[in-house]
Amino acid sequence: MLSSPNLSFSRTLPIVVFNQLGELLEQMAQTVGSAALILTQAVLMRICIPGEWQRQRFTLVVSEQFSALLVGNLGQGERDEGEQVPTQDLALNASLTFNLEAIATFVYELRDLFECDSSTYKNLEGYRQIIRPNDATLQSQFSLLLLEYLLTQPNQEIIAPLSSTAPTVYISDSVEDVLKKQISQERLLNQVTTQIRKSLDLPVIMATAITQVREFLELYRRG
Repeated sequence: MLSSPNLSFSRTLPIVVFNQLGELLEQMAQTVGSAALILTQAVLMRICIPGEWQRQRFTLVVSEQFSALLVGNLGQGERDEGEQVPTQDLALNASLTFNLEAIATFVYELRDLFECDSSTYKNLEGYRQIIRPNDATLQSQFSLLLLEYLLTQPNQEIIAPLSSTAPTVYISDSVEDVLKKQISQERLLNQVTTQIRKSLDLPVIMATAITQVREFLELYRRG
């Protein structure tokens, strides 16, 4: 039976940021090579899917060495007056997880959307069977890639919408706040980089990365 700690974090993210995180996962999958399965919601375009999947966005990476799942659910996409929210203003309730059980369950549910005699069904089942704990070196590489990505984001505070239909609000910082935040961010990155590189123990790497990412996101919220 698969077993792993529940290593994940959830956050309300602008769809642009969500898509960029998906691109990071795809970049990581390319590092693994041709043995990795990379799927997004685009795979569902050619089949009829249940309503709950229609507002879901995801990037799934599965291989014997590295597996991860980024999944988000869109809000209703309409303002109170019925006006459509521009795509760039949409926000998702997103989560990123490396938890083996969560990834295997998602693959299982995704598989069952396809005909059991289809190549996609068989392919997904095959990959579901090979899910293993992530390679420590690859997990370290992605953890650092993720943190470095977060450091490059504009120094803005991301405010979660009050409702699923409200767009995410950005509040610009003053120069002093930006400098303070940059110092804190660089200190945080140095700390987690040191901790990750000192350890080849996968649970330590993953727990450190997730904890520090959570702290990093809280840093944005505190402003």
